[in-house]
Amino acid sequence: MQQSNRQLFFETLGKFLTPFSRKKYPPYECECAVRQCCTSILDEAKQRLEPSSYASAEKEYALVDMACSRESLADNAAAFADKVYTRVTEDERDRLVRPIRDAQLFIARHFDDSGISLAEVAAHVGLNATYFSGLFKKSCNTGFAEYLQ
Repeated sequence: MQQSNRQLFFETLGKFLTPFSRKKYPPYECECAVRQCCTSILDEAKQRLEPSSYASAEKEYALVDMACSRESLADNAAAFADKVYTRVTEDERDRLVRPIRDAQLFIARHFDDSGISLAEVAAHVGLNATYFSGLFKKSCNTGFAEYLQ
């Protein structure tokens, strides 16, 4: 995700957490609200992360459990959100990069085969040829045909 998305995410999180770090709310309400927020972040991450990455994100929730004051609860919740956000963005980036790496390996192994085609490589990595072509060009800064030359 882009830096502006990250900044917006943390501005929104900060607006949510700031009132709870002040003395306006009873401690139990603060804790419940912040934990609910962190649980929502974790639920969203579950839908967007690979299972192994989600298991790691789940372990980060311990940061929230370690809080011993309102201020540390807000700080730890923000640190938890940052770690989960980073994991989600890395997973999403890897999902885009993985097919290109697989394609490059496939091309290297089959380059001597006459007539290696975009459609053949796209099918090997499980993507639509048009989508793969655009992704390949974006990732490699060169078109598929140029890459083969």
